[in-house]
Amino acid sequence: MKMASKWLDITSKTILTQKPTDESFAIHFRDIGKSAGLGETIVLVHGFTQTGYSWDPLIEGKNGLIENGHRAIVVDLRGHGQSSWSAQGDYSRQSMVNDIHCVVDALKLEHFALIGLSMGGALSARLAALL
Repeated sequence: MKMASKWLDITSKTILTQKPTDESFAIHFRDIGKSAGLGETIVLVHGFTQTGYSWDPLIEGKNGLIENGHRAIVVDLRGHGQSSWSAQGDYSRQSMVNDIHCVVDALKLEHFALIGLSMGGALSARLAALL
């Protein structure tokens, strides 16, 4: 099977977050490989100045997540990629953790792995501590 055919199952969405202390915010994410198989759902959080597309080699590469039957949820953090910029200048770690949590809640994810790179790793660790 060619790699392109594995990418047919991509959903690209933007949700509005609204935590009590946050401004309403558009967070973009891609849900890739939802029907790829029985593998784990993995939420991927990029680093500072990157976007969710930074994860594409891990997702689509040889022996990548999709090839191994996993579902990847790739989030663009606020101020990055296709997500909104904060009108109030709020790029705090807690606000970004809240944004990721909103995506997890919107998808009704109960069991998933978190992988973060650099700043995304710190955010993932904070989110894991809350769950």
